[in-house]
Amino acid sequence: MENLVWHPHYDVWALIVTLIIFFEYSTDNSSIKKSKRKSWYSGLFILWLFTDWPIHDIGEKYLFSVHSAEHLVLALIAPPLLLNGLNSAQKKLISIRPLIALLQITLFIFSPFVVTL
Repeated sequence: MENLVWHPHYDVWALIVTLIIFFEYSTDNSSIKKSKRKSWYSGLFILWLFTDWPIHDIGEKYLFSVHSAEHLVLALIAPPLLLNGLNSAQKKLISIRPLIALLQITLFIFSPFVVTL
């Protein structure tokens, strides 16, 4: 583990900054309670902690157990905290309907009938 030197994970930083911008500017901040704000930023901190150096690099290069723990935290701890931190207006912004429509369009485009044309 002597070659485990620090290096930036710009993709992680961009994701964290994007999520902060979404949270702070998507709705009126006066309507967000302190408990929701604490939950959102706790989930964001856990997301950052487990996807940046050194935990991510140790899991990728050395220990599969760290990699497995990283993915368990990313799947079972961070999402509930992030979702609990959203208010109702923010939840409407990330509703599932646009994603389903995009999936239907994608499935149509890549269906065997359309591809063979």
